[in-house]
Amino acid sequence: MARARSVYQVLKNAIWGFAAHDGAPLAGYMAYTGLLALFPFLIFAAGLIGAVIGEEGIAPTMNFLFTVLPWHVAQTLEPAVQEVLAARPSDLLSVYALITIWIASNAFEALRTALDRAYGLVGERHFVVGRLISIAFTLGGVAAFIVISLFVIVAPTVRALAPDIPYVSIPLGMVSHWVLLGIGTAVMLAFLFVLHYILPAKRPKGPLVPGVLVTAALWIALASLFSIYFQYVPSYSVTYGTLAGVIVCLLFFYISGAIFIFGAEVNAALDPRIRQLDEDEGDAPPLI
Repeated sequence: MARARSVYQVLKNAIWGFAAHDGAPLAGYMAYTGLLALFPFLIFAAGLIGAVIGEEGIAPTMNFLFTVLPWHVAQTLEPAVQEVLAARPSDLLSVYALITIWIASNAFEALRTALDRAYGLVGERHFVVGRLISIAFTLGGVAAFIVISLFVIVAPTVRALAPDIPYVSIPLGMVSHWVLLGIGTAVMLAFLFVLHYILPAKRPKGPLVPGVLVTAALWIALASLFSIYFQYVPSYSVTYGTLAGVIVCLLFFYISGAIFIFGAEVNAALDPRIRQLDEDEGDAPPLI
C-alpha cells in the first residue's frame, strides 16, 4: 500500500511538473523542430552510411526504420525521405552537409530546453557550449544509426546461413526481426540515458533510469497503438485534406515529445533536491 502511494505521488508530481514547466507548448516546439530536423539528419546519416558501409546499406536501414514507425507515419514520410535521399549531395564535407548538421542539431536544442526546464537548470550553460553539445549529439545519433545499419545488413546473412548450421532447430530467420527490434530498443535506451546525463546544463544528481524506462515504455506503446487508434476514428483527410499525412506526423512527434518531457519530470519528481527547490520557490504541489 505504501509503495502504491509512493508511485501515485511520483506520478502526481510528474504530471504537475509537466504542466508547471510548460510541457505541452514545449512538446509542440519539439514536434516542429523534430520534423524539421528529420530530413537533414537522414541526409547526413545516409551519406555517412554510404561512406562507411556502402550505398547498399542505406535502403535496408531506411526500410527497417519505417517498419518501426506507425504505419500512418511511415506512409507519409517514406516517399518524401526516398525522394530527398535520391537527390542528396555525395560530398560529406560540403557546406550543405554542415548546414544539415546545424539544422539537425536544433532537435537536440529542443530536447535540452525541455530537460533544463524539468531539472530546474534554465540559463546555466552558455549557448555556444550548448550548441556544440547538440551538434555532438547529432553526430552521436548518426553513429547509433550506423550501428543499427550494421545489424540490419548482417540479419539477411544470418537468415541465409541458418539452414546450413547443423543441429540448430531454432528458426533464426523468424526471430531476426525481433532481434533487430531488441537491438534498436537497447540503442534507444542507451541514447536516452546519455541524453539525460549530458545534455542538460548540469549533470542531474538524481536517478535517471526510471524516467528513461518510462519514456521508452510509453513510446513503444505509442508506436504500437497509434495505427490502431486511426482505425477507429474518422479519417483525418476529412478535416485536413491533402495535409492529413503531415498532421498525423506532427501529432506523432508531438506525443513523442510530451512522453520525453514526462520521463524527465518523473526523474525530477524522484530527486529530493529538485523537490525541495520547488518547495522553496513555492511552485510545488502540496504533498498528500
